[in-house]
Amino acid sequence: MEIDWRGKGADETGVVSGFDAAFLRGKLNGSCKRNGNLKPRAEVVAVDPCYFRPTEVETFLGDASKARQKFGRTPRISFEEMVREDLALAARDEVCRREGFKVYDYHK
Repeated sequence: MEIDWRGKGADETGVVSGFDAAFLRGKLNGSCKRNGNLKPRAEVVAVDPCYFRPTEVETFLGDASKARQKFGRTPRISFEEMVREDLALAARDEVCRREGFKVYDYHK
């Protein structure tokens, strides 16, 4: 499939401009058969605004002393334990992905 790119930045879109011979024969991983309804000038790529954030924060800083003083709240696990568990989950997901299993991406 040939795509023309129109616009700039967040307004850029990809529009079908034509199809090459391989696409028309359905040789691209079998995906062409499922997408047989594509027509020239159809918009196939666009920016999804749900991924925009109102502001980007470079550093998150917090002070838990107020929670400790007011509510007597103290963490049950350490930061190091949290990081170790996150890394273990990421390693498990990578093994599953590499072995061909479906892995859900919980963090866009």
